[in-house]
Amino acid sequence: SGATSRTCAYNTTLVSCATRGDDVEAMRVYDEMIQQNVDPDEETFNAMVHVHGSHGKSSAEAWLSKMQAHNISPTVATFTTLITDCIKRSAIDDGEQWFHVMTHQFSLTPDETCFNVLISAHAKDGNSEGARRWFDAMRVHGVAPTRASFGALIGAYSAQGAMQKAEQCFNAMCAAGFAPDAAVLNSLIAACATRGDLRTAKQWFHKLSDLNLTPNDRTYNSMINAAAKDGNTREATSWFQHMSTSGIAPDTVTFNSVISAFASRGDIAQAQQWFQRMVDSGMQPNDRTFNTMLSACIARKDRDACQRWFNRMIASNSIPDEVTYNSMVHAAVQDGDVAAAEAWFQKMQANGVRPNVVTYGTLINGHATKGNVTLAQQWFNAMLNAGIAANGTTFSSLINAYAKNQDTAGAERWFAQMVRTGVAPNEVTYNTMISAYAKQGNVTLASAWFDRMGQSGLKYNEVTYNSMINACAKAKPAAMGEAERILADMLQAGMQPNVYTLPALLRCCAMAEPKRPDRAREWFRMFGPGLALNNHVVRALRFALGGPAREELEWARTAKTGGDQLVRPHRGNKGQNGRQSNHRTAPPFAGAPAFSRPSHYEPHMETMSYQPPSQLPRHQQQCTPARAHHFAPPPPQHQYHQQYHHHQCHHQHRMRQPGPAYY
Repeated sequence: SGATSRTCAYNTTLVSCATRGDDVEAMRVYDEMIQQNVDPDEETFNAMVHVHGSHGKSSAEAWLSKMQAHNISPTVATFTTLITDCIKRSAIDDGEQWFHVMTHQFSLTPDETCFNVLISAHAKDGNSEGARRWFDAMRVHGVAPTRASFGALIGAYSAQGAMQKAEQCFNAMCAAGFAPDAAVLNSLIAACATRGDLRTAKQWFHKLSDLNLTPNDRTYNSMINAAAKDGNTREATSWFQHMSTSGIAPDTVTFNSVISAFASRGDIAQAQQWFQRMVDSGMQPNDRTFNTMLSACIARKDRDACQRWFNRMIASNSIPDEVTYNSMVHAAVQDGDVAAAEAWFQKMQANGVRPNVVTYGTLINGHATKGNVTLAQQWFNAMLNAGIAANGTTFSSLINAYAKNQDTAGAERWFAQMVRTGVAPNEVTYNTMISAYAKQGNVTLASAWFDRMGQSGLKYNEVTYNSMINACAKAKPAAMGEAERILADMLQAGMQPNVYTLPALLRCCAMAEPKRPDRAREWFRMFGPGLALNNHVVRALRFALGGPAREELEWARTAKTGGDQLVRPHRGNKGQNGRQSNHRTAPPFAGAPAFSRPSHYEPHMETMSYQPPSQLPRHQQQCTPARAHHFAPPPPQHQYHQQYHHHQCHHQHRMRQPGPAYY
């Protein structure tokens, strides 16, 4: 018993060394233990494995061998220690290898602690699939998941925004008899905040009360952040007050979230008031606080204010980071001063801050906006030379540079390069390609890119539809039938024509053969009263009507003040989950001419193969719609409304052929 007590005394010291990570002292104690003929036991070697495990797998293996040399078999606790040490040095793969050594070589049965360490490791690494794999492995080994197991998996799903899976796991946790704690609900609320889903965040907050759990500072900070991401400043300030009345002192994160709510709306005055309130509370603004103020200035396009806040940041001894410098680069580009933006790039490097893909992308976009292809491409190449991979934004900006120069062949080359690089084109990329051909009045190729965008699974937005209608307006003669179809699709998708759509529609009427002042008048009466009648709209209306259009403009002003009953088109139905559908509908008017494209231009999106539209024969690149057609007489306004609302019932469902399927 005396030897046992001596061993326990040494073990206590070794465990303390292991906890501190003091391997030198641990080694000295172990050597003394051997010199004093004190026999080490399982706890001794577990402590030595723990203190040396942080140095790597080889050190841990050496102590595991010494343990076996003393005829002491490693236990589940030994391997759990090895796995934990691997996790601490971000070597999850090594930890998993130790798990397999434990189960296959030593035939040990892991316990819930061992599994929870691996589940939690993958959860913190943002790998929900890995966390789920080890969660399922618990059942395979006959180990029941614990509250910690469920909590870690819910946290993994929440961090990745997989809210449906997180909620399913939450329900399974409750069904297993485990009452969720505040940490679990906080992870769900934080996930909603990241998505700006204030409504669902509120539901999870109320769940805290249902379970008699007390919200903490993380809970309230997440609720304020959810309101900020939702752009709801009233809710953000309300949750701030709720936090204060609950006896929880706001911290820097709290104030930053409230400031962010106003900054996202470009409300510099209110953001500045909350900044001052933060300072008056005795808190020191950090780099995120100043970066948030810079974002508010950018939202207001106030470059001078950006400079003032940057100077104030330096005066407060806060260190600008890549977000800070990216904001200053953005402010200069936004102001059209690309040279100043490049100067900020140089300052960024001089102060030891490494430019990232956002920095380069902003500079590329600055030159692209001015149509300077050479400099845009130089910055693109500089980014690649710096070891930074291009993303969808940088490729789209470079493509836009070529499109601005009306170099559609160059734009297509870079689109092809984007695909070959493995970067998926986004809505901006496709809209840029559509717009490039729209400016040429090339409806055939604009429509081909429109269809290709639909096949890729991306959703059309207002920019997409406006570009297509603009293509119809610029065609010679205007592609009136195609404009009708695009407008019907736009309305069916639940989008209303805006101040860019209406002038394009009116120009279609003006440039059609024959001219269509009747249709121009109808479209203006349908969409004009709800819009700001700027110079573009007024000029397009006068162009379409062939006169000053005093009567129509006066009618619109009267309608705006409630003097006439406005006729609104049906906004259409959205697809599943409220998302619009890319299904191309039949034209709303009988007699509208069918529109066709060359049958051999059908992009094969399943293999992402690339077929440049510009390689088509020249006579096929320009839309030549049939001219010998007759439109049905324009219906009265109420019938026009019904046609948009019920055209799927009155007209046969048909898609334009030939061409790829529509989604």
